[in-house]
Amino acid sequence: WALETAQAWRERKGQARRADWDQALAKIAPPPMKDGLYLPIENLPDFIAGFLMTLRLLAVSGIAALVIGTIIAALRVSPVPALRGFASVYTEVLRNTPLTLVLFFCAFILPQIGIRLDYVVAATIGLSLYTSPFIAEAIRSGINGIPVGQAEAARAIGLGFGFSRRAARSRA
Repeated sequence: WALETAQAWRERKGQARRADWDQALAKIAPPPMKDGLYLPIENLPDFIAGFLMTLRLLAVSGIAALVIGTIIAALRVSPVPALRGFASVYTEVLRNTPLTLVLFFCAFILPQIGIRLDYVVAATIGLSLYTSPFIAEAIRSGINGIPVGQAEAARAIGLGFGFSRRAARSRA
């Protein structure tokens, strides 16, 4: 199809046929057609394998992002300024970095500095790191949504910071 189209275009323009163009167009030609319809059934095993890999990346990176995000949320509400600052910088930097850039960093920059990873592992790390700040902010906003009076009541009955946050977390 691509070769025929290119040849017809060249004949209309009066250009001679070039072998290198024919080879290049053959590489980008569409999939085989029958009666004007593409035949994706021939590539169905590849489509299924790609879909299953996507589901695997979703599950693994989602669980990892939930764990990392919960830890970052705990650091964001921490009374220790250094931990709160680290979590704030982590959240702001990764939330404002495009996903493509994070994945590019994991796939191409990490190997340049000596950290060799399989692309699936690199994608899992990139997706987990990118998604965790969003989860952290959702959890932090739930914790900060607890009324101040409830936190003060927990402290008034002798609960420490950790216990009062645990009580508040059950409500959030």
